[in-house]
Amino acid sequence: MSKIVVKVYLPQIRKSYDVRISTDAFVSQITAQMTALFSKMWDVAFIPDENTALCDAETGKILDGNLLIAETGIGNGSRLLLI
Repeated sequence: MSKIVVKVYLPQIRKSYDVRISTDAFVSQITAQMTALFSKMWDVAFIPDENTALCDAETGKILDGNLLIAETGIGNGSRLLLI
């Protein structure tokens, strides 16, 4: 299992965090894990809904939940948006 560190920006609260993710996990799994993590943090007022998605910050493209992180081109230092 290979892990990478990405910077995740939450536009809803205008904060970013460094997060370690597995490259052999599906985008949908990582999105769900991040949603759970950020919605439970006491200092983050992040309110997810059924449309919450993970996007590539460089292109603005919503990442396909059926792809593995390794298949998306995301790597160490990539910037993502959780919207």
